[in-house]
Order: sequence, then C-alpha cells, then structure tokens
Amino acid sequence: MSPCKHTEWLTLASRKGKIFLQRTDRLSTLLEDRLNLDSMQPSLFVFFGGEQKAMLMKKLLKKSHQPQRVSGEMHLHIDTSGTFSNGPVLLAEGGFPQLGTQTAEPSPSGCHESWCSELSPGLLESKALGDSVNTVFFKLLTPFADVLCFFAADLGGFRPIIKELALWLESTKGSLQESSRPQILIVTDRNVADERSSLRTFTQMLANETNVATSKHFSNIRILSINFSRKDYNKSRYCELKECLRTSSNQMRATKIGNRTLFTTRHFAAFFDHALNNIVRASIDPFNFIISSRAESPVVERLSEHLTNFLQHVRSPRHVREFAVPTIASSFLLDNYYPPSMHVFNPSDVFRTLYKEACLQACPRGKPSIFAKDIEDEFVRQFGIFAKTRTSGAQWHENTLARFVNEWQTIQSDDKICFVCLRTSPQINLPCGHFTCIKCILIFGARTDMWRFQLDHCLLCREPTPGIFIEIKPPTHTSRVLSIDGGGVRAVIPLTFLLELEKEMRLGAVQNNFDFGIFSSSGAIVGLDSVYSSRNLEAALQEAYTSTRGILDYSHASAIGTKIGITVSSMEPKTSIFNNYNSQGNHRNGSYGVLQGNAPVWEIARASSAAPFYFTTKTILGFGKFQDGGIRHNNPIQLALDELEALHHEDPLAKRSALKVSLGTGKSGKGITYSDPDSWWRDRWFFRLGRTLLSAINSEEKSNEMHQRELKCARKSQAGEISRHGEYFRFDVTFDGEEPELDDVSKMPELKALASDAIQPSSLTRLANCLVANLFVFELDSGITIRKRDGARTRSGSEDPKRRQCRFSVVRRAARWQHRRDSENRAAATPLRQKESIRQQHRTQKPVQHRVFVPVRKGQKKDDPDRAGPAYSNFDSEMIAAILDWGLRIAAPTLK
Repeated sequence: MSPCKHTEWLTLASRKGKIFLQRTDRLSTLLEDRLNLDSMQPSLFVFFGGEQKAMLMKKLLKKSHQPQRVSGEMHLHIDTSGTFSNGPVLLAEGGFPQLGTQTAEPSPSGCHESWCSELSPGLLESKALGDSVNTVFFKLLTPFADVLCFFAADLGGFRPIIKELALWLESTKGSLQESSRPQILIVTDRNVADERSSLRTFTQMLANETNVATSKHFSNIRILSINFSRKDYNKSRYCELKECLRTSSNQMRATKIGNRTLFTTRHFAAFFDHALNNIVRASIDPFNFIISSRAESPVVERLSEHLTNFLQHVRSPRHVREFAVPTIASSFLLDNYYPPSMHVFNPSDVFRTLYKEACLQACPRGKPSIFAKDIEDEFVRQFGIFAKTRTSGAQWHENTLARFVNEWQTIQSDDKICFVCLRTSPQINLPCGHFTCIKCILIFGARTDMWRFQLDHCLLCREPTPGIFIEIKPPTHTSRVLSIDGGGVRAVIPLTFLLELEKEMRLGAVQNNFDFGIFSSSGAIVGLDSVYSSRNLEAALQEAYTSTRGILDYSHASAIGTKIGITVSSMEPKTSIFNNYNSQGNHRNGSYGVLQGNAPVWEIARASSAAPFYFTTKTILGFGKFQDGGIRHNNPIQLALDELEALHHEDPLAKRSALKVSLGTGKSGKGITYSDPDSWWRDRWFFRLGRTLLSAINSEEKSNEMHQRELKCARKSQAGEISRHGEYFRFDVTFDGEEPELDDVSKMPELKALASDAIQPSSLTRLANCLVANLFVFELDSGITIRKRDGARTRSGSEDPKRRQCRFSVVRRAARWQHRRDSENRAAATPLRQKESIRQQHRTQKPVQHRVFVPVRKGQKKDDPDRAGPAYSNFDSEMIAAILDWGLRIAAPTLK
C-alpha cells in the first residue's frame, strides 16, 4: 500500500467554546519513509502566510497545485535535495487562524492515524482560536524550528505579526535554551532598499508592544523584500530567499552541533512527541530537551538528601575535594550516559539542568556555589575523557570507585543510601557490611541468565562476595502475590495449603513461585510451648534467625527476587510493614506505614507475633514499640496490593493484573451470642475488649470484601470493560464450632487434617496452572511499526509476534514437569505391546538439538551440556514445542 497524500499535520479548532488540537502521524511517516533514523539530522522551517506563502511553497516544492488551506491547519512537507540546508529539511506551513473563528471539531481521517485532544483552558490565553495559536503552535514549534518565516502581505502587514509574537513572548514563562532559539524571517513586498529601515521599524514596534527581550527567544530577525507582482524580478529574489533560508539553517545547525542539540531523526520525532504531550497536559514551562530525555528515568527527588548523607561520611575538606567530588561527578556520568542510545547533551547544560540545585542544597559547609562549581568542573572534565573512550558509563564509574578503595574500606555505609550510585536507598546488605541497591547489581553484575545476575565482589571495598545472585522480575511479567493470615497455631492451615500446592506443581519449593509475600502475626511459633515466656520465645527466634541477621541482609528471598513484608502494629494501633526492599516505591496510602531500615529478623518476628494476652510488646531499637500485626490486618492481602501499586507505580494496572493468593487460618462456622440474661458477667469490660480483639483478628469480613471486589472485576473483564485482570484465590477452612485458641498446640494434627479435607482439587489445579503459566513471558520485537495506510493498518520492521520466553530459573523444572506429566498420560494410554516398539524407534532416531537462550559462563565451554546451572539445557525440537505450547494452553484462559 502506498502512503496517503494528505499533508495535514497539526490542526487547531474551536467548537462550543472548547479548543481541540488534532495531530496526525505525518511527521513519523515522513521521517521513517524518507530518512535514516539514526544517521540523518533534520531541520525544520515554519512558514506562516496565505496566498504569497502558497506561491512560494508551490515553487519550492515544485508542485503544480497548492490546495487551499483551512484556518488553523499546519501542513508538513520534506525536502531531501539539499536545496535549503546541508541536511534534510522539514517544511511546515499554515496561517494564523482568524480571530473568533468557530470551526467544527476535527474529525479523524480514514487513511492515516490521527489523535484529537481537548486543550486545558489554563493553557490558553483566550478561547478565541486566533489567540490560542500563540500558546500552542509557537510553544510547540519554536524549540524545533531553525527559521520562522512570516509573509507580511498575507497576514496584514507588520502589526498582526508583532501582536502574535508579543502575545507569545509574554505567555511563555522563562526563555528558550540558547541552542533552541530560531531565527525570524519577515518576507515583505516592499522595495529592497527599504529592508534596513523596515527592520528598524519592525523591531521598534515589537519593543513598544512588549517588554520581553526578543534575544531571549530569537537568535536573529531579518527582513527580506520580494515584489510578487514582477515575475522577472522575483526569480532572483526567490533564489535569494532560498539562499537566506540555507544560510540561516546552516548557522543554526552549526550552533546546535556546538551545543550538542542537533538531533537524529529518531530523537527529533521522540522529542516532538514529548513536546506535544506537554501541550496536552497544559504545561506552562518552556520545553526542555534535557528534562524530556529523562522523562522515563527522572532524577530522583531526594538527590540532595542522598548527597548530604554521603558527605556526612567524608572526614575532611581535603577528602571532599579529592574523594567526594570525583565520586559524585562520576555518579552523575553514570546517571546520564549509561543508556548507549541516549542523545549526548553538553555536560555543562546537563549539570545545570539536573544536578546543580541538589548540589547547592547538599553542601555541608563553606560556600555552596563553590562546591557546586567544583562538581560541575569535574563532571565536564570526566565527560571529556569519557567521550574519547569506548567504555560504558558503568565501567567508567566502577573504575572511579576502584580508585578510592582505601577510602571505602574505612567508610561503613548505612541503610539510607546506596554509596555506589548515590541516588537511591539500598536493598541488599553485602557480607562486607556495605549496602547496595538492586539496580546497581543489574548494572554492574554479571548476567548469568536473562533475568539473573551475579555480583562477585563489593563495588566499594572490592571484597569478594561469592554466591551473591539476584533474580529480577521480567518487565512484561505479571506479579504473583502470596498473603498469609495470622492465627497462632492455626498457621498450620496455610502451611498445609502450600504443601499441597507444591505437590500439585512439582516444581520445587512453592515459595519460589511468588514475587511478593506478606504475612501477619505468629505463624512462626506453631510448635512453641504454651508457657509464653518472652525469654523462651526470643531465644527460639534468635536460634532460628540468628541474633545479627537483618532483614536487608542477602537471603534466599533476595536471590529469587521475592519481596517480603511483615505486618506489625504500633501502640495507637497503626499498622506498619517491615520489608526486605527498604521501603522502595511511591507510597501514597497513609493508612499504614512502611518502615525503612535493616532491623534484625528475629526482632521483627518477635514483634509481629506479640499477640495481646499472650506475649508482651517488643521494642526494636531505632524503630519503636510494636505488637501483633494481625490486630488491624490479620488478612493482609489489601496491604500487599497497595504495596504492589507503590512498587510498580509506573504501571497503573499492576495491582489489578496481579495473580493473588490469600491463605486463611480458619473461621468459625457459627457465631456466639450473649443474649442470655444470666450472662451479665460476659459484658464486663475485659470480656468486651477481648471480643473486640478477636473480632479484629477475624479475617472473614475483609476476605468477603476482597472476594466481592474481585468478582466485580472478573465480570467487567469478561464483558471487555477492563483488561489485564489477574485471578484471585482464597483458601480457608470453616470450623464446626468455636475457633481454636491461638496457643492450643494439641489441635495442630486436627487442623492439618481439616485443611487437607477442605482443599478443592479443581481450585488447586487451577492455581497451579496459573502459576506455571506465569513462568512464560510473551514479547514483541522492538523494531515493529504499525501504520495506517489507505484505511488499513500495516506492519513494518522485523517481527516475531509469538516470541515466547521462559524464566530461566524454572525452565528445566518446567520441562521435567511437563515431560513427567506427558509420560504418565502416555503410559496410561499406551498398550504394553507398543511400548517396546516406541523405545526402539527412539533409539534409532537422532533428535534435532536446539540450544535456546543459554549464556556461556566463565570457564565453561560452549558445548558443555551442563553449563549455565538453572538455565536452559539441550532439548530436542519436540520438547521445546511441547514446553511452549503447554505454556500457551495454560496461559490462554488466564492471561486474557
């Protein structure tokens, strides 16, 4: 299919007092079809006018007919002949909308993609369409344009142009970056001899109209005279106009090259999309390319706090200058130039835009301006060397850290800041005592599988860290949440559920199949004596977890990438969560607290199990006094979902799409009434308090609320009203009479049997299939472009729409699981006389071998079939097809 011939790009329209901006895919279509995305660097000319502008565009574009333009439209063309510039040039042309024009709302075309957005009233100076163009077209186009060309005769002379420019200058907060200030070209029909006087007149009129200095927004203003009534005369003037445009463009390109703001085709299109989004979001700030380039990974808000924390560990002013300044500058280099495809801006502009303010706030002593200038100079110096090397930003920063190994050996880091990157809180405490964050392990660690990384030494003190592996959740993977209620000895009930699930899945330890787990109360004290001495409990917990182990210390949960939360209650009581991810995430829910720090694990377990009437409260140094977490949230599933939303705040559907498994500890099948007049003693305050506490611990009400909410979401998902809805499983038991006491150890065998009998095989199998299906990840190649042509959507670029991958840490177990299940099915269905024939056939056939996604580790040969540990092994083609098709069959109903 050939692309459509429509040239519409941007359209402003007014309807019923509302202003709409419609944009099409014209820009991306031109750039992708005509230019190399990564080597060519386009320029942009913008022409405003009417008839004379149309005559010029007809001649410039060598078209026999120039269609009439509608007020408020901007059309886009491209010239790759080199007529106007040393590079390709985009030519945008349109006219000023007439004041008060009321047009119909733009309607989408059937042959190309288009989007229509209502503009916020706060963005517009006036609801009149003509005035709105000042805050839309000018704000949108000037950061990208080399030349803004106005045809005075078409627009009514100098006065309308001056009014438009003045309105735009005054509506723009701040000034454009120096490298983004276009040149102004005014085309008039006056005599050539009047050009200088016309320029003086124009600048004086503009100065009288506004007090804003034009030099802050435009790099140059020029008047060019063309008498359109004389064809023989205008031939040379057209050539002069072309030369004027070419000169202006080359000047702007040279300036942008020097300032590192001349963008490739790919970056030009991406930045323009960001600018469009800023307009739609009603941003009043001038568009900033550097800030836009960091839209998906902005500078952390607490950078100044992290720098202050780091500087507090530096001993003297000399160490600040010789150690801290180079380390901070190198961390900024890592923060900006680690992505290899990122546009490289001027380092001084980067520092002043992103980091200067944080450095000024973090200065511990002396003059902040001097401290910030020292870091800027060091940042520019390091960048100058870095730009000449082929090393990555990660390798550069690791080399910088290694220069100061002696200093790092004397600094004991804390759990407030990762000293490796200086921009986030750490999540892992290494054996050497230095903390690091997960992101640094991903950047500096060795990839052993696609989503598994190894760190063989501390990046600060260089101490070896053998056996440190971190597994991360694939970006397209659905979260799997496990929530376990509290209930004393009744914790044997969820343990029984987990054991049965493990048997059903046959993929090893069942806890390895969850990404987030949250637990309440005293499940860890199932077998303790009922004497309830706090000393006995604490001794047992210290023996189980050791007295020095912190929740941020490297553990099996860290290795498999599982985040853990333990609920506790303060004295108010307010629920808080101890966690092994150091309170990462964007927490907006103030109904509970998320505790940051490396608290001892045994003390957390002791605090969470401090049930009223059974154990005393527990004070944890540096955190406060706590009691049983089940007092407020005995069923913590909602807390788990809130935490999941905070951890994945960039994905608004993370909470709803998660696979949720909630395990209860039993509920009473019949309530207890106290209407007997002889039971007056039951209404004494201490009995009422006890009933209140037991009611709070009861999880039935919250589980019912969750069940109803999930049913509602499931109905909406089936109706197509919402997408990405994850399944919800709740396993619990119902007691015939009253609930067993929290300390009744004698009931444990009975509780275990009750839990086993309550399990529904169909639900258990369904959950097992969902968990196995979530081991498979479906991805599309990044090179795919979907475009609308002639009313149909077509695909271009490399594509593998059924690309299927599996988490490497489980694929071998998954293969064995499927192979074993298929073998059992075949054994049950195959007559004995056929088995020997099948075995003989397999002996004579040599299967086609495939090695899929298997990285080569150090010291291992490429043909070593046992290499790569938990990664893919060698499977024949039938086995691979069986594994992937099996995953697809299971995933189909669960991932709709």
